[in-house]
Amino acid sequence: MLYPKNIQIPYDLFLEIIDYMDDHQDNDYRYFEITKALNQKLESIYRHVLYSAYKVAPTEKLRAEARQKYLDLMGVPSSFRWGDAQDESVNRNR
Repeated sequence: MLYPKNIQIPYDLFLEIIDYMDDHQDNDYRYFEITKALNQKLESIYRHVLYSAYKVAPTEKLRAEARQKYLDLMGVPSSFRWGDAQDESVNRNR
């Protein structure tokens, strides 16, 4: 029988699993692997939330804040970022 690579679970259940894992620490290697995978998934969810806010936030200020947080989280140096300082210099030259 083939199992799917990924399955979806409700967000609340996901958070309950994380809480359960924190309360039941063990020296078993599986505990550390599961905890690592859950933390990676939680970070992925956070990145997705920030990226979505950057694209669809109701105000320009909220979009800019989400963009900055997303780029900071992804480790993009400010010298590689398109936008803030470069846009201001372009607008001044017009």
